[in-house]
Amino acid sequence: MYVSQPALSRQIQALERLIGCPRLLRSTHRVELTLAGEALLCRCWPTSTTPSP
Repeated sequence: MYVSQPALSRQIQALERLIGCPRLLRSTHRVELTLAGEALLCRCWPTSTTPSP
C-alpha cells in the first residue's frame, strides 16, 4: 500500500469528520472498530472474505 502511518491517520480522521462519527476507538495500546466502523467494514468488504474479530 505504501502509505506512511501519519498520512493514513490523517485520511482516517478526515473520513470520520466527513461522515460525522468516529470509526475507530484509539488508545495508547490498541485500536478497535466502533459499531459504526464495523457497519462500514461490512458494507465495503465482500461477505465471503469479511475478517472475523
